[in-house]
Amino acid sequence: MRIFNESNRKSGKRNLIVDGLGLVTLAAFYYYLFALSSIGG
Repeated sequence: MRIFNESNRKSGKRNLIVDGLGLVTLAAFYYYLFALSSIGG
């Protein structure tokens, strides 16, 4: 049981990092679209 908890915590930290990267990528993508539309408009 203790081994399962250890691996679960590690995967949880990895998921948090992946979520953070996804959020940053999404924000950069929307900012890029906003900049394009403001320049084109």
